Amino acid sequence: NGYLEGSNGLFRNGGGEFGVDGTFSIGGSRVDGGEEINAVITMASFPTSNIRTAFGLEEGYLIDGPATGEVRLYGPYGGMFGYGQVVLDQPTAYGEPIDTASAGLRFEGSGVRLDGFEMRKGTGTVTGAAFIGWDASYVFNWDVRDLEVNAVDSIPAPPEPLSGVANFNIAGVGAFDNPRYEIRGTVVDLFVGEEEIGQVTASLNVRDGLLTVNLEGASSTLAVSATGQVEMTDMLADVRVRVTNASLAPYVRMFDPRLSPYTSAVVSGAARIQGALQADRVRIDATIEQADLTLLEYDLHNDGPIELRLDGQVIDIDRLRLVGEGTALDLSGSVDLATDALALDMNGDANLSILRGLVPDLRGSGVAQLRTRLAGTFAQPELVGQAALLNGRIRHIGLPHGLEAINGRVVFEQGSLRFDDIPAVMGGGAVTIGGRVGLAGAELQELAITLTGREMQWRYPVGFRSLVDANLVLRGDAAAPVLAGTIDVLDANLLEGLDLGTGLFSGDEAGPALDLSEVATSVVPLALDIRVVAPSSLRMTSNAIRVVASADLTVQGTYDQPQLFGSADMESGEAFFEGLRYPLNYGTISLANPNKIEPFVNVEVETDVRVPGQTYRVTVQATGSTDDQFILTFLSDPPLPEVDVIGLLLGDVRDPQSADLRAARSPELAQQQRMQASAARFLTSSLSSGVGRVVEESFGVDSFQITPSLGDPSSQQSAQLNPTARVLIGQRISDRAHLTLSRAISGANSDLIVVLEYDQSDRLAWILSQNEDRTYALDFRVRHAF
Repeated sequence: NGYLEGSNGLFRNGGGEFGVDGTFSIGGSRVDGGEEINAVITMASFPTSNIRTAFGLEEGYLIDGPATGEVRLYGPYGGMFGYGQVVLDQPTAYGEPIDTASAGLRFEGSGVRLDGFEMRKGTGTVTGAAFIGWDASYVFNWDVRDLEVNAVDSIPAPPEPLSGVANFNIAGVGAFDNPRYEIRGTVVDLFVGEEEIGQVTASLNVRDGLLTVNLEGASSTLAVSATGQVEMTDMLADVRVRVTNASLAPYVRMFDPRLSPYTSAVVSGAARIQGALQADRVRIDATIEQADLTLLEYDLHNDGPIELRLDGQVIDIDRLRLVGEGTALDLSGSVDLATDALALDMNGDANLSILRGLVPDLRGSGVAQLRTRLAGTFAQPELVGQAALLNGRIRHIGLPHGLEAINGRVVFEQGSLRFDDIPAVMGGGAVTIGGRVGLAGAELQELAITLTGREMQWRYPVGFRSLVDANLVLRGDAAAPVLAGTIDVLDANLLEGLDLGTGLFSGDEAGPALDLSEVATSVVPLALDIRVVAPSSLRMTSNAIRVVASADLTVQGTYDQPQLFGSADMESGEAFFEGLRYPLNYGTISLANPNKIEPFVNVEVETDVRVPGQTYRVTVQATGSTDDQFILTFLSDPPLPEVDVIGLLLGDVRDPQSADLRAARSPELAQQQRMQASAARFLTSSLSSGVGRVVEESFGVDSFQITPSLGDPSSQQSAQLNPTARVLIGQRISDRAHLTLSRAISGANSDLIVVLEYDQSDRLAWILSQNEDRTYALDFRVRHAF
């Protein structure tokens, strides 16, 4: 047996170096008992896989990475002694990446001892000691501190990241071919995403090929425990799990974010896991003792234990019964996870309030009696059966009306959903719903839903009360549906009408506006193609205006941006302003702007104004769009300057023929009087109109108005403010006769004015009046169209 002596030997492998300086016995063991090795070995980023191969440690020592350090070895090859230090930079230990690892080495003949062992991963540290025998035995004791669980790559990643800090101890004594070790520790503040699991305490004991598990977790809302054993060779398990107050919805939402945030499910129960831990061989028997489900404000809970079983990748639902207010549902059947095949039966009563959990803006009540079966696959489910609706009510919060008293049958067929002419009520009128909806799995396809309604009372548009018949159809693809049909308006009344007396005291109140464009945004681009026909059925009624009109309109565009086209003709009407009655000569409203709903108005009214010794026929014309200022034209017969005509309409009862003379004598006085009249009406119009409404409702008169003035209009010359007012009471005696009583509260002339107007026909009218000077007049009016 000779020796090989090496001095400053250096081997390179890639970027690593392995240095040797010493004496080595040639030919194996020495017969003379002499030293077989006495050398110093140095390493710089040298692969540990080469070292394992050199020492015959390929099995059981699965640690790879670049090693740096120095070791002194001496003695026989089979029982070396020595010492040293080694550091591994970013190694991999049994598949888990590590930042750094270091240890002092003491070779003791039968093995190597690791002193001062330290390993780092993220913020976590592992410290301890170990002994590895050349006979494949081991002894170790390691402490793990502040290890973030989301940094451990060997933990399967859930849909949402894990968070928490682990502290545990690992200790074992055994052989690599029959490992024996125990893990005891705690994970604090364990979260899955934003869901708290809390503090988890675990004990894992591996002995004689058997893993014994004891685990407990608890938080302010959840408790979970697991006990059992797993046979390590064939991975055969027998583990029992119990959960209390476990919230399932957040975990379901991790896999399907479409689940409503207002849906929750809290369960308590137990499960037993048996058999090989393989998807096609494991068996799980679960019993849910308590289940509380909430869909928005609707609550469901189980009636009796829920029994589930997973065997051979098939989930069998042996018993599942859910009850709630107006709900009692039984679900049974199976789901094949290997083929995605569905075979589920759902029978019982479901309260329609549950719809709110599926569509948050939908409100429902009543009962649906279900007799259905879900077949097909997850990708292409097929729902067959029927749902009988009993006294149902469904309403979208963005619409003024809903469907009530729904009593009928919805039939689920292969590839479609059919409405069997379901009777219902909308706005007090009878409605029938029919048609079908095409289905491709769970996706809506072609729509053909009809709605026929008779004598429905609608509160739409804002301010209107309408009685309508409707024949509507929702057709087209579900991704771009079209609502079409005809609405026949039997009667539509704008209750508030137009308030001609708004003034300084009106505050923030605004009259009703016909504005179809201000609607809630729709998720689905619903197109509109609806014709609205109103033959002499549009009415505007208030203390100031009465109008009857006909309209033929078309609603197009979309639900979000509707377009309104057509025209409305005012057939008859009258207005009351400042004590004067204005019969309608003609009036039209046209809509032709495709960019916005902009009515264009063209209307003409006339009235008779009586002053001592003269009656004036005044005609007022108004044209323009509602978005712009109206163009007003004032004409009189006998003719007067426009400013004097306006003065007549505002109550200046002095002879207009002498207006020019009064203005020439005192122009400041004339201007002051007109400003006084306008200011008085502006300051008090809203207040007086409110009083008028109270008197009309209390005493049953058609109109009551107070016309204020800061000067006495009967006074010929006055520069002083002399507040006064005139009270006007109007009463329609019949469709053709109207009586007006007017009297000044104070002033030089406070006699009663009485006007009786009688429309003998559409062309001939008689007017009998008593004037302030106690004279009487009989006039007649003849209308002739040229």
